[in-house]
Amino acid sequence: MTGDGVGYGRPPKHSQFKPGTSGNASGRPKGRISFARLLEKQLDARMTATIGGRTKTITRREALIYGFVGDALKDKDRVRKHMIDLLLILEAQSQPATADAGSDVRDDAIIKNLLQRYGVDPASKPALTPKSAKIIKIKKPKEKSK
Repeated sequence: MTGDGVGYGRPPKHSQFKPGTSGNASGRPKGRISFARLLEKQLDARMTATIGGRTKTITRREALIYGFVGDALKDKDRVRKHMIDLLLILEAQSQPATADAGSDVRDDAIIKNLLQRYGVDPASKPALTPKSAKIIKIKKPKEKSK
């Protein structure tokens, strides 16, 4: 055995990094951009669009909203249904959260309206009630006797 102290954590001198060079020359790889951050970045990018005969510079987010509203106004039923649902959600979020008696009536009217729009009879009973639901019991496997 030689006296150069080779062992765990002490590599031989000929295989050590030379002074001034890094053991990780390319460095730590940059992390991936999250999907949400990438989407935000793309939606915030600016573009030119012609609105009402005028050319404007707007964000892609604004362009999507203009297109969405335009499609809803062009008798595209599916887009119109989604637009109305979005408006209902936004309206519900903008309402102050007060516990008055009228809020239950408004909530019931909104729920009834949504059920009718999706073709569900509001007067019908739900298909699955707590009493009609079956309780599933899971049996433990029997232990083998030796």
